[in-house]
Amino acid sequence: MHKTKKLFEIMKYIIQPAFVGIIVAILMILVFPNAMRQSVSKDTIDALIEDNISHPLASKISFSNAVSAAAPSVVNIYTLKDEKNNYLKTSLGSGVIMSNDGIIVTNFHVIKNAVQIKILLYDGRESPAEIIDWDREIDLAILKVNLDDLKPISLGNPDSAKVGDIVLAIGNPKGIGQAVTQGIISAVGINGLRLNSLENFIQTDAAINEGSSGGALIDVIWKSSRNKHIITKR
Repeated sequence: MHKTKKLFEIMKYIIQPAFVGIIVAILMILVFPNAMRQSVSKDTIDALIEDNISHPLASKISFSNAVSAAAPSVVNIYTLKDEKNNYLKTSLGSGVIMSNDGIIVTNFHVIKNAVQIKILLYDGRESPAEIIDWDREIDLAILKVNLDDLKPISLGNPDSAKVGDIVLAIGNPKGIGQAVTQGIISAVGINGLRLNSLENFIQTDAAINEGSSGGALIDVIWKSSRNKHIITKR
C-alpha cells in the first residue's frame, strides 16, 4: 500500500505539469491563431520552399539542345539486300553525316549485301546512296549522297570520355523514325576482345535497338563520340 501511494505521488508530479503545458498550448492556439500561422508560413514554409527551388537538382534537366544540334546530322538508312537463293530482304540502319559533300559513315553490317541503299535525312529529304569504301573487320562503311545543305556532325574526342559521363544515342529503331535513348559511359579503353585488330572500345548502357546501328553516340554538349578508324577497301 505504501509503494502504491508513493507511485501515485510520483505520477502526479509528472502528469500535472504535462497537463498544464497542454492547456497552455491550446490557449495559445485559440488566442493567437493568426500570429502562429504567420510565423510558421513566413519563417518555416517559405524558407523550405526557397531552399528547394534553389537546390540544383530541382532545376529542370533537359538535353533538348544537344539533340537539336546533333539530330540533323543523323540519317536513316533503308537497304534492299540480296540474301541466299536470290531472296531480297529489306533492312534498317542509321548513319552520321561527316562532311558537307555528302560523306556518311555507318556500320558495315548495315549495308552488307545491299543492292539498293536509300538515305532519309532529318529534314525529310530522300536520296539514293553509293558505297564508297568499307572495312569489314572494324564494321565500318562510307557512303556518299549527292545533296546540298547537309549538316556534318561535330566530332568530339573519344579519348576524353570518362566512365559515368551521360551520353545520348540517336538512331532509327525499328524503322519508326529518329529516336533518342539515354545512358552513361559504362567503360572505356576496352581491349582484348579479339573482335578485330583495332580495339579501344567505349561501352555504354544506352539502348541501341535494331535500326539504330550506325547512329551517333553524343555527349550532352552534342559532340559525337564516334571513333575515327582507317578505312581500307576489301
